[in-house]
Amino acid sequence: MPGKPDVALANMGIYVFSSKYLYEMLQENIEASNTDHDFGKDIIPRVVTHGKAIAHPFGMSCVTSSSYPDAPAYWRDVGTVDAY
Repeated sequence: MPGKPDVALANMGIYVFSSKYLYEMLQENIEASNTDHDFGKDIIPRVVTHGKAIAHPFGMSCVTSSSYPDAPAYWRDVGTVDAY
């Protein structure tokens, strides 16, 4: 972060869609004229607005350590199928 070298902001999301639903949302977006055609700016807000999104609390699926119970919990970005 500019001017604050010890601070970093991050955003993370995991999105799960059936391919049929995702294709429908993308097709709708392609045909719309009032859109930036941006997944995070157009598709996700539309899914949320129409009640098709569910949030999952970080604390319910984060990585913890039984060896170090006081260590902070975290999520691990696997990035690829091989890393997973």
